[in-house]
Amino acid sequence: MDTGTDWRHEDFRDGNGDTRLEMFLHAEHNPDTQTHTFSAYSADDINAALGGQSNLPLGDLDGHGTHVASIAAGNGLASGGVYRGVAPNAKLMACRSDTLHDTHSIEAIRRFFAAAGDRPAVMNLSLGGHFGAHDGTSALENVIAEESGPGRIVVVASGNDGANRIHFD
Repeated sequence: MDTGTDWRHEDFRDGNGDTRLEMFLHAEHNPDTQTHTFSAYSADDINAALGGQSNLPLGDLDGHGTHVASIAAGNGLASGGVYRGVAPNAKLMACRSDTLHDTHSIEAIRRFFAAAGDRPAVMNLSLGGHFGAHDGTSALENVIAEESGPGRIVVVASGNDGANRIHFD
């Protein structure tokens, strides 16, 4: 769950050129109506788009999510095997959220863990903010607590704000 993952990137394909992404979720927020929509695309949808038979939203407008996903699970195809992630054979799911609303993270956690079924699953949230109490009482923190357990882990970034010196004062 991040700014997305570039579903076209070679590191997220197998040796046949097919996607390793089982699901691509595009989360959108309409500020005029304050509504959130979620469009889910399957591996078949992504493979069709890779083959030019259909269009999907771009996977990552910012690049941060692709960068993080590559560290976690890039298989090194784009670099000839030089740069691989920690789990290069992992199955993947990705969510693109341009606004990074908690609602989008909550929906992604629930959908991805449900889609994982009996398989162990790790959800990565390399995003953060300074809204809320940070004491385990927010809606997102509650969902993380509810959905986590044996075989279900949510990894949350400790912060992306080092340059802002927010703790200096």
